[in-house]
Amino acid sequence: MTEGTSRSIRKVALALVAGFLILTAGVSLAQSVQSGNVYGRVADEQGAPLPGVTVTLSGVGPTVTSVTGTTGDYRFLNLAPGTYSITHSLQGFATVNRGNVTVNVGKNTELDIRMKLSGVAEQVTVTGEVPLLDTRRTTTPRDGAATDRLYAADLGKYAPVWCLTHAPAV
Repeated sequence: MTEGTSRSIRKVALALVAGFLILTAGVSLAQSVQSGNVYGRVADEQGAPLPGVTVTLSGVGPTVTSVTGTTGDYRFLNLAPGTYSITHSLQGFATVNRGNVTVNVGKNTELDIRMKLSGVAEQVTVTGEVPLLDTRRTTTPRDGAATDRLYAADLGKYAPVWCLTHAPAV
């Protein structure tokens, strides 16, 4: 065997070993992914994006909440595989609940939602007591007595002060 042939065989062997290592590394990395993702877009009935929608994901693991951005998009990353429920809520719109959303390993689950306007239900309850003010009467018992004393007394320079301190509260 010549030296040139020997070098060619070594290069081929080295390339085969390198290729094998790259392939096995890719397979082991793919096997290490143990999660999936949920993506979606929330829009109104006409298809316009809805920013500010609270999106709550519950199921496997702790409950996670996100808020849609200006384009109505939301995402939940690195979720354990399993079945989830997702709730979309925004004031003025009917809440949308989606159950049985399946997350698979290494997969993206896309869930686009259209939200409908909800009827505004407002209830006002007023509670209070009857006022102690008699609106039919224009004076209080003290008013007449104070006025009589004001005219009867010679108060001089203290009259304005006396009026302020003895005037009935309104």
